[in-house]
Amino acid sequence: MIVPERRDQPLTIVEFQFQPDDAIYRRTVAEMVAIQDVYPSRVVQGVIFFGYNGQKEIETMLLGELPNLEETASGKDLIRIGEKRTWEEAILAFLATRHGAVPAAVQEKIAKLTPAEAKRLMQFLAQCQSLDEVTRWLARPKAKGRRRKTKG
Repeated sequence: MIVPERRDQPLTIVEFQFQPDDAIYRRTVAEMVAIQDVYPSRVVQGVIFFGYNGQKEIETMLLGELPNLEETASGKDLIRIGEKRTWEEAILAFLATRHGAVPAAVQEKIAKLTPAEAKRLMQFLAQCQSLDEVTRWLARPKAKGRRRKTKG
């Protein structure tokens, strides 16, 4: 169990599963209930890490065969959301580490970036020296429909 210092953060039950076990979910939930009885005012959550290639076994136990998420519209949407959040979290963590607190206005602009824009910003961050430079980068107009000139 992971007990954070702050009382407003959840208690976390962590299970590491290295071989197939049909009872892992029931056992984890039972542990969560037992902990909730000891700490009634705290939120309790559970996480299971699987240390074996058990995806097929888990799919069969839960739902049967699952489609490849990359081949479904919903799966593609989830992957796109995950990629966007990953870029956003990485940028905010970098800025906070290098420059301290990130103003809400800057956080809002970063949240609106597309994954491609976030990638370009991350490349820019490697060379920028101040949060003001980042703010100016975020304020610049987006290059929509810009075409390269060709000699003709």
